[in-house]
Amino acid sequence: IGKIKDLDISPILGADDPYHYRNKVIEPFSFVDGVVITGFFKRKTHDVFEVEENFLNSELGNKIIKEMKNILNSSEKKLSVYDEKTHKGVLRHIMVRTNSFGEAMVVLIVNAQKDNPIILKALKELTEKVKEVKSVYISINKERTNFALGRENFNVLGDKTLKERLFGIEFNISPTSFFQINIEQTKKLYQTALDFSSGIEDKIVVDAYSGTGTI
Repeated sequence: IGKIKDLDISPILGADDPYHYRNKVIEPFSFVDGVVITGFFKRKTHDVFEVEENFLNSELGNKIIKEMKNILNSSEKKLSVYDEKTHKGVLRHIMVRTNSFGEAMVVLIVNAQKDNPIILKALKELTEKVKEVKSVYISINKERTNFALGRENFNVLGDKTLKERLFGIEFNISPTSFFQINIEQTKKLYQTALDFSSGIEDKIVVDAYSGTGTI
């Protein structure tokens, strides 16, 4: 891409485990044969299909999304699913963040008010059934957009942030934080950067576009 000739490329440092590495996933909701599902968009469409297991999502993340769907489908008053064409319906996306301590943050993205009693009841039931859920948010997205998270995110249960630790330093992650999604590869990436950065002890280093500020 850069049209640079005679460039030496170091070997790629691949992942030791290519499965269940993502500490953040967002899945869209859909309504199929009377059942609320989540999943992926079919190629070149916004039609959602469900998979038995998301091999990229963390195992805890998969467990949480599965339980959330069970709760939503067993509810006496089922929540409607958002329809892009009509701009009606409540459930849009679910986002799950997990950390290396076996804890999770859940963000339910909806086209509704934050005080919807059915939504709050479902989320409370989730925390009772999955004790690893330490933080719960409702994200309000009433716009016609493909962007998942809304402009307003309300902490309705538990902690405001999810903690993660890198090289002995703790970071607080919110729903809108940018944080590398593969913690083990992040360690390799940052260690490689450190190995290239000898002689910087007496210098000022700027981490531009820093996201959560990990580097």
